[in-house]
Amino acid sequence: MQNITPIMSKLSPLMEQYYREKKQYPDALLLFRVGDFYETFAEDAVVVARDLNITLTSRQKDDEGNKIPLAGVPYHALEAYLAKLIRAGHKVAICDQVEDPKLAKGLVKRQITRVVTPGTIIEPAMLEEASNNFLAAVVTEDENEERDGRLGLAFVDVSTGEFLTTEIEGSRLSAELAKFRPAECIASFSLSWECMRLQILDEAAFTLESATASLEKRFGEGWKVRLALADRPLAMRACGAILAYLHSTHFDALGHLRDIRVYSGSEFMVLDDVTLRNLEIIRNIRDRSKRGTLLEYLSRTRTAMGARTLARWIQMPLSSEDAIVKRLDAVEELVNDALKRESLAEEMKGSADLERLMSRICCGSASPKELVVMKSTLSRLPALRAALDQNLAPYLMDLHRRLSPCSEVVDLLEKAIMDDPPTHLRDGGVIKEGYNGEIDQLRALLRDGRGWIARLESAEREKTGIKSLKIAYNNVFGYYLEVSKANLHLVPNDYIRKQTLANAERFITPELKEMESKVLSAQERSVSLEQEIFAAVREQVSSFSQAIAERAQAIAELDVLVAFALAAAESSLVRPEFNREGKLALRAARHPVLDRAMRGGFVPNDVLLDSDQNRLVILTGPNMAGKSTFMRQIALCCIMAQAGSFVPASYASLCLMDRIFPGVEA
Repeated sequence: MQNITPIMSKLSPLMEQYYREKKQYPDALLLFRVGDFYETFAEDAVVVARDLNITLTSRQKDDEGNKIPLAGVPYHALEAYLAKLIRAGHKVAICDQVEDPKLAKGLVKRQITRVVTPGTIIEPAMLEEASNNFLAAVVTEDENEERDGRLGLAFVDVSTGEFLTTEIEGSRLSAELAKFRPAECIASFSLSWECMRLQILDEAAFTLESATASLEKRFGEGWKVRLALADRPLAMRACGAILAYLHSTHFDALGHLRDIRVYSGSEFMVLDDVTLRNLEIIRNIRDRSKRGTLLEYLSRTRTAMGARTLARWIQMPLSSEDAIVKRLDAVEELVNDALKRESLAEEMKGSADLERLMSRICCGSASPKELVVMKSTLSRLPALRAALDQNLAPYLMDLHRRLSPCSEVVDLLEKAIMDDPPTHLRDGGVIKEGYNGEIDQLRALLRDGRGWIARLESAEREKTGIKSLKIAYNNVFGYYLEVSKANLHLVPNDYIRKQTLANAERFITPELKEMESKVLSAQERSVSLEQEIFAAVREQVSSFSQAIAERAQAIAELDVLVAFALAAAESSLVRPEFNREGKLALRAARHPVLDRAMRGGFVPNDVLLDSDQNRLVILTGPNMAGKSTFMRQIALCCIMAQAGSFVPASYASLCLMDRIFPGVEA
């Protein structure tokens, strides 16, 4: 696109302020708050008008007589427009007014408060509810070596607080990215990966010294040992780079980030991007939607947290028999206890996304209604925990312990926030009666003032004999008395004329203006104080971020276990057993997705593979005979089993798989 930055010998103070902020992030679109709009100018305006399909206008001319392009969006609709710009591949810097325009002397102070990129989104409307939104960092052992050496990887989802890291061989990078599907990745070199915005940063952003400083600032003293990073310099550099990048985008409210979890590739079966695609684990081959996938087949989760955890479990099946059996024991107990299974499913139904709510609370962007939704979900914990009484499976017993009530937060929100508050703080009416004495006094004054005005209206009608006289209010004149022209001869001498209309005239009196001043100052102070109190309550809730995150994760895991049990009960799945002889034996096995789609018309198959006489299967037949289906159903049964699910067969004895190679091409 041609450069259309205006050439001007003298910029207006507003435009000087705009270009001063723009210089900080020349690669980003700058949304510049001016009154009730976020404005863009020059090149940015042309791009914004095109990608948002809004009108491109102009303001003052430059020295060559050309008008400066201008495009803006209403501030209250920012989230919807921001989503479109991010989807169009843009980086967006948001410049807000950082002082009250009423108190400003001269030009209102403005500064960039946030830089939004695909990996730093927390707005619900911009996120897929059932998917994580990871920001990734990749560092190499030696920046001068080829990329097939050792790599450090880190993944953070700022919308949920998850933070993971590992060190791998370069050859495994594709498989790791396939597991997490990051929306954005930072690195010092080029990477080829679909559906991911790549930010190439200077090598200085990935130094060990920089990482150490960032990690100590966020996690405090002793973080190396506590987070098991002491002997993992590549992982440290990747984690530190992510924290530094978040700081550079003004994303500094990181209280909701959990402790970094170091994971090993050996913990999970390897499913690279080709395997995930060809087996249609998460997305189908045709239109990349969830329809007809293993994820859809198992989707019985009741919460967004559970939906994300389900996707993770089937993309990253376990490699530890003990861990798999722990899940299977829990699923079996829920399969055998229909009452418990249905009770848990019902209790979780309608639960809020605690992980993403907590991130918005910690970032100071959660609304009053979101806090009420959080209270409602946390209030379910006692009933959810009660439904887990009398468990035998160790996993369910552990979840019972982890789902202890969060009564401090529930009590705080119950006392402080109205049960049905307005969406926006500016509307007032958010803080409950009795929580703050000054708020109660101001509201009493407002009620008395409005009652006084109603009584005054009645008294003035009586005094003047003007039955149609009314007292009203607008933003220009405040409170006024309105008299129709037919009754002007009855107007007393102490009325002060303020405005003449076609059919009426408006007046004020000293008494009315004095009460107006009291009412309006009380209204303004009440709203301002409510905003202060709400911010303090939100800050108090944010101090419980780790406790709430732990309960959110417990709900998510329980949700998936119940979903596995529901699928097993509905589709006659069987618990797999594991052997150590290298044997894979399935009796009457079915392709899970096709079996459901064909409603019982699928013909089951047997398979036996071992390390002795049955080392391979030679499968022949014409095109469309079902050879690919047979191979896929075996692979899907193995993945389901190691994810902790029952499998579609009448009998299943499996050995642990460390990797599946898809022999079927789309």
